[in-house]
Amino acid sequence: MAAAAQNLAIRQWTREDLEDKYMRLYEDNLVLKKHSVEQDDKIKKLSAKINKLTSDYARGGGAKSLDIANLEQKIQKLESENLNLKNRIKLGNEQIKSLRGKRTESTSGKRQTPGGSPSRSNLSDADIRAQNTALEQAIKHLANQNKENEDTIKQLKSNESTQKEEINRLVQAASVRQKSVLEENIALISAQRELRESKNNLTISEQKLQDAESKIEKLKESSLQLAQELERFSKESKEREQQFNLLQASTDQKGSSRLKILELQTKLNELQVSLQVAEERAAKAEKELDLRRQVQKPVNSSLTVEEFGKAVGFESKDIEEALQILRERKSQKNQEVMMKENLHVFNRIQDKSATDSAVRLKELQSLHLETVEELEKTRRLLVVQYRLNTEYKSETKLMAERMGLVQADSNQKLSEYARLLDNKSEHIRRLELKLKDLAYGTYASSKMQDLGVRPPLFVEESISSIRNGTNMIEVHLGKFFLNQQAIKFLSSGIGAKENFDPQSLQFFFIWDFFDYETQTTAVLSGTTIDFNITVQYLIQMDDVTLHYLHRVSLKF
Repeated sequence: MAAAAQNLAIRQWTREDLEDKYMRLYEDNLVLKKHSVEQDDKIKKLSAKINKLTSDYARGGGAKSLDIANLEQKIQKLESENLNLKNRIKLGNEQIKSLRGKRTESTSGKRQTPGGSPSRSNLSDADIRAQNTALEQAIKHLANQNKENEDTIKQLKSNESTQKEEINRLVQAASVRQKSVLEENIALISAQRELRESKNNLTISEQKLQDAESKIEKLKESSLQLAQELERFSKESKEREQQFNLLQASTDQKGSSRLKILELQTKLNELQVSLQVAEERAAKAEKELDLRRQVQKPVNSSLTVEEFGKAVGFESKDIEEALQILRERKSQKNQEVMMKENLHVFNRIQDKSATDSAVRLKELQSLHLETVEELEKTRRLLVVQYRLNTEYKSETKLMAERMGLVQADSNQKLSEYARLLDNKSEHIRRLELKLKDLAYGTYASSKMQDLGVRPPLFVEESISSIRNGTNMIEVHLGKFFLNQQAIKFLSSGIGAKENFDPQSLQFFFIWDFFDYETQTTAVLSGTTIDFNITVQYLIQMDDVTLHYLHRVSLKF
């Protein structure tokens, strides 16, 4: 009837109302999408927290969670038994009341009709008494069981409180562990930062080392060039020293030649003096000979030397000696002339060679001084270069040692960080598996079973038969109550009369869930209806199902 009234109300809507409803529903859908996105983010965050808590709780005690689950199941069973017992007690009380009412009616009827048979009344009273005693015993037994159940429930509640305290303690421990994990993560981040800084320092030191090596290579090249120049200068200095030695030897030879020349000049002077004396004697002899020749020419022109000597009064030997002396004088004169000419030429050559040798000697001395200065400069440069090379070598050694230490430290840190990252990744993988089991599974001991899409089950299935990755959703319809306002609203909507009986109202429920069949209840009447129906759905836990559960609500 409610559905029919709703259909009639929808048919009475205009186009504008429908468009307005559509726009409102569209805006509500957008708002719900935003809300669903926010809820998804919250769910992700909560799943991460649950993952951490479950991992920490699994470390602390996984057996305790199973105990808690078992205790909760026992509590539920006991509560259901308690409800059943209470219902049975109610039924017994109602039967007792009904029997007492019948007994009073039978006793009153007996008094009105005294002529009846007494044996049947006595038998009915005995039966009633036996039934009453049996019912009282059953009530006592049920009351004892109820007390026992209440005691067990109290005990279980106390156990549950202790378990909750333990859970709180474990949660606190998990929070402490989470703080320690955060501290470890912070330490890991700081260590990674230090590692990056050490890597940067390592790269900078490597660049410095490369620059130092390039500078050392350049210095080696410059030192090689300086050594080559030094060798060239040393060769040139050796050549110049040899030339200087040669010049000194030539100057020494020239000095000895000058001494020889002086000796020859002294001898020449002596010879000139003796020559002058001989010339004077020869002149005197020639004069005498000329006089004698002039005297003896007319007498005898064809006289021999001996005869001439006899005529003059000299011997032939003396005359021959005089002639030889004259010849020698002529030859000496010729030699003197030649010697003078040679001496003149030699003096010229000697003067020129002396001036040239002096100039060359000065040039060589200046070059020698320049070479000495250049060699001194190169020596100083080489000393400075040697010092720089030693300093660079010491710096490179220190840098190499530092590099070795930094490399060893970085390798150790890298190995430690790699180990920590491996542990972290393994921990994350385990947590992901646990989270997947928590999100998509039921229990770890569930058996594998291929389940497709099936109609809903009205009979409970054991959870042990559910495979991993599936879950069970249960929809329970209990009692349905109508208050006075709802009764008035329904009676006014139906157009009921004044003598309208609310108990004549009939109700039933229809609902849809996911891709299962549409479910309906039986049509029942009254203002308080106990449907007491439970529908179980076996669903495959995947992203589509979770999206449906998060965003779609079940409507009746």
